Amino acid sequence: GQGLLTEAQMQWARTQQFVLQIKPEKLLCRPKNTARALCFDVVLNKWFDRAIAVVILANSACLASVSFGDSLEKMAVLDLLNGVFSSVFILECVLKTTAFGGLYFRSGWNNLDFVIVIGLLGGFVLRAAVDDTRLAATVSSVASFFRIARLLRLVRLVRNLRVPFNTLVAVLPGIANMGSLLLLILFVYSVCGVQLYGTVAFKGGVNDQANFRSVGNAMLLLLRFATGEGWNGFMHDLLVPREDCEDDSNHVRDKPWSLNDRDYP
Repeated sequence: GQGLLTEAQMQWARTQQFVLQIKPEKLLCRPKNTARALCFDVVLNKWFDRAIAVVILANSACLASVSFGDSLEKMAVLDLLNGVFSSVFILECVLKTTAFGGLYFRSGWNNLDFVIVIGLLGGFVLRAAVDDTRLAATVSSVASFFRIARLLRLVRLVRNLRVPFNTLVAVLPGIANMGSLLLLILFVYSVCGVQLYGTVAFKGGVNDQANFRSVGNAMLLLLRFATGEGWNGFMHDLLVPREDCEDDSNHVRDKPWSLNDRDYP
């Protein structure tokens, strides 16, 4: 039926579809319970989100200050600060769940916060229960990942970041379609590469990591070439003479083959 619609009518139809996808937010009512009402007033205060944003930035700065060869004193101070920041994040989650109850989990941002807090608590428990130093360091790295993930909260807290982020989310389906098209083109050229250069013997840049012996290897190699990394060297290495190779284009498939000048017009 779209073939019978004008451009303006199609635009109106798309606008209606967009409006139908918008879900109204449930109005938050102040709880009657005294403790919950106090938590409700705290988390809805405009300075609460600003304070959390400052803590997130300070936590990120501490994580960014870690470097190889840090002294024990610096590591102890950073661990203390990370513990304080993690406690603030856990307290924020407790206050919001107390204030909003089940409505807390209706927000995607709140669900992200909850997952991060669970990760932080799990990291604390594992670090306290694990005696292996190497495993404890791995757990600490995972906990740091959960802490740095809170930077995504700034998208919601900072209004100027919200519009480009929402735009990026809106165009993700289109980006996926473009990615599928590029993957198809990469697959086609990979098959062509296997057919043309699949039996070229290894030498120089043509080795067991960079070759056209299989479609998988060819796709990885073309993906590397797409970044501009070493494609010209690989091209020249294809022309390097090989020993014990057939130089006839009508070669035997189970024997290495070398390109020569006769293979090019």
